[in-house]
Amino acid sequence: MKEGGRSGILLSSYAWLIYLFLYAPILVLVVFSFNTSRLNAVWHGFTLDWYAKLAHDRPILEAAQNTFIVAIISTVASTILGTATALGMHRFHFRFKRVMEAALYVPIVIPEIVMGVSLLSFFVIAGMGLGLGTVIISHITFSVSFVVVTVRARLHGFNMAYEEAAMDLGATPWQTFTMVTLPIIMPGIISGALLAFTLSLDDFVITYFTVGPDATTLPIRIYSMVKFMITPEINALTAILLIATLALITFFDRLQRKEFMSGGLSGGIVMLLVAVGLTGFLFFRRQQQASNREQLNIFNWTEYMPRTVVEEFSRRTGIKVNYDTYSSNEEMLAKLQAGASGYDLIVASDYYVQILVKRNLIEQLDTRKLHNFGNLESDFVNLAFDPGNKYSVPYLWGTAGIAFNRDKVSPIPRSFDDLMHERFRNRLVVVNDVRAVIGMALRSMGYSMNETDPARVREAGEKLRRFMPLVKTFDSDSPKTLLLNGEADAGIVWGAEATLAHRENPAIDFVMPADGGELYLDNMAIPRGAPHMANALTFIDYILEPEVSLQLSRAYPYGNPNREAKAIMDPQLLNEGATYPPPEDLRRGEWLVDVGEATALYDRIWTEVKGQ
Repeated sequence: MKEGGRSGILLSSYAWLIYLFLYAPILVLVVFSFNTSRLNAVWHGFTLDWYAKLAHDRPILEAAQNTFIVAIISTVASTILGTATALGMHRFHFRFKRVMEAALYVPIVIPEIVMGVSLLSFFVIAGMGLGLGTVIISHITFSVSFVVVTVRARLHGFNMAYEEAAMDLGATPWQTFTMVTLPIIMPGIISGALLAFTLSLDDFVITYFTVGPDATTLPIRIYSMVKFMITPEINALTAILLIATLALITFFDRLQRKEFMSGGLSGGIVMLLVAVGLTGFLFFRRQQQASNREQLNIFNWTEYMPRTVVEEFSRRTGIKVNYDTYSSNEEMLAKLQAGASGYDLIVASDYYVQILVKRNLIEQLDTRKLHNFGNLESDFVNLAFDPGNKYSVPYLWGTAGIAFNRDKVSPIPRSFDDLMHERFRNRLVVVNDVRAVIGMALRSMGYSMNETDPARVREAGEKLRRFMPLVKTFDSDSPKTLLLNGEADAGIVWGAEATLAHRENPAIDFVMPADGGELYLDNMAIPRGAPHMANALTFIDYILEPEVSLQLSRAYPYGNPNREAKAIMDPQLLNEGATYPPPEDLRRGEWLVDVGEATALYDRIWTEVKGQ
């Protein structure tokens, strides 16, 4: 065989290996989108049910519509602005040109989270309500620079003699631009537009800070779904996005070819204008519908409220509910502190209610206006973090304890110290929660989970350092996944996660630590300056109705603080030990409160322990 032939085979093989490395994970997701099981780890059979379910998932369809509205409008605007900027900077010389060139790279090089927070602050100062409009402006802001860089690269090889020749032959400046300059630089413009479209379609961080409660995009929606469990429904969505992306790339590839360009440029522009027109129509129609209807903007944990509950409230009251999500108290607090306005109702954990009160971020409540407040059990009202429930109303509660696989673990670990055994090396999954884990270490030494003595907190940190070699991963979002797929044998997890795991595999069980574990209570509260406070109070009272509260328990395995809802609850739900531990176990538990200045010490120790 000739040397060239061997080289060609080697190069082809190398190229295929690179493509396999890049696309194999995506192909796995596509394959598992046809899996009958909700778990991605095991193949159970072929089905199209997840695609059918996706087609009827209204939140995803609305998120997809929002995503493409933002992507198309921001791409067109940034392409026009970026192309004009690139032409101007290429042709003209002016003072501070180098400064302007350097400034164009700022959106490219600075961290996205910095840009997201700065844009949010700007919108708040400017008095602009968050929504699709602010997201579009944000995407234009970071996309323009990419278009300018791409078009300028094309202009570096541009021969000005072509324009001079056209004008010598009698062409007007506009004719010269549209018939000579534009076709030559069109590949650069298309590349810049495609890059801007892709960045907009994919952006999460900047969108998260600048999005409003009525403008959720696909990346944010997918992130919310993944935080609960990666299901074939998400895989099906991934497969559809992959097909749509390939179709888009094919279209732009044809648009750049000479044979298409010669007769198809005007057609491509017409198609683009039609797409922009339809997108603009959808955008303004949504804005008009939103302005003409009573609304309620909710900011809640991911996968924490059934869609049926929201839809029934809207049907009963005529109020449109916009639902936005976060995955931790820290995310919620960061967005509220940064100035995010427009939310009418949030759900915050116990000690975070204290923090929100101290920072004047939530309104006082008059529980006398809540006709169903008396349905709550006395054990869950008037707690230390909110005496008299002046600022919050209980929503759902839960525990943090020890989950384990009975088929793999013997004897049963009943305390934090029982987990500190060599047999668990690299076999534990632990929630990524500073207060829960340090708190459990503190309780194992006989201290309170709300300890503020620096010496005792550091002592707990030293114990955690010895615990770290046993931990495979920290996962607050879905620790059950590692227990179900066999990567972990035991761990410190939320009781609700243990219940979900037990439903899939009865061998997975849960115990509250003998030395005590965390009890947490999530609460409904109204942010400071909520635009629809009356609607928020109506919704809180609606949630406290026994039949409505029961729907929460049927959808999610958290403890229900509603006495009347528990009276009509299915017995099998009440018998799930991880959700409703025995009274003696609960008596060993402890509610968290704000530890004040000691919070910084907790965070520092947590960072050091995880980073060792």
